Amino acid sequence: MSEDWTIQALTSRYQSDTSDWAAIAGGLSDVIHAMDAAVEGPAPRWLDWSGAHHPTGDSLFTLVLAKRERHDDGDLVDGGASVGELRGQLPDGRWLASLGWELGGQQRDGSVRVRFEADTAGPLPEQPPSRLAELLCAVCGELGADRGQVTTRGLSRALGRRNASLAVGALTLLPRGLPDGMAGPPGFTSVDAPSGYPGGLVLVAPLDRVAEQPDAVAEALSEIDARLVSRPDESRLPPPR
Repeated sequence: MSEDWTIQALTSRYQSDTSDWAAIAGGLSDVIHAMDAAVEGPAPRWLDWSGAHHPTGDSLFTLVLAKRERHDDGDLVDGGASVGELRGQLPDGRWLASLGWELGGQQRDGSVRVRFEADTAGPLPEQPPSRLAELLCAVCGELGADRGQVTTRGLSRALGRRNASLAVGALTLLPRGLPDGMAGPPGFTSVDAPSGYPGGLVLVAPLDRVAEQPDAVAEALSEIDARLVSRPDESRLPPPR
């Protein structure tokens, strides 16, 4: 059985002013539009777990507010994030993807995760790397994310066993490119970041090895991750001008 695969964007954007929930809803709306544009054929319907349709606009803004973290007594958590999930369903009834978010919290970075159903979208090794890079940069770019990756559960577990961060994966967004003097591991390729990250690149692991030998891929990625951690300025977006 093929593994599902996930695009993950990590961002510190929208965290400075948690009262601006409209900006958070707008960022999610932009991600939905980017996903719709990437799907060949009819766009999916995006539904929450109640079955309500939440495409964009006021309904999405209302959902973001409703999903803010609360205490057991129902009171809002001070500085808490909005944590929710939408599911994308194709017109023929098949589930294509789920879109989860954790945004707006004052104590941690925000994240958006888009998990694709392998049975519907196809397994990761069958995806063209250029298309994956476009999807990754589209999701990350709409959020102003400074880290992003495409991964599978098997690869994530292998990276976790090596205490690697969430910055690396089967595809890894490097907003500033690789650290000076460092080349990609053997068998890895790279493509220029399609949009939103001038001078950046996407490092692509051999996708068949991700599926068949995740530990070997994780070993190579953990070395890159260690370099990025030691030079955090290389893995972050350039400061605003």
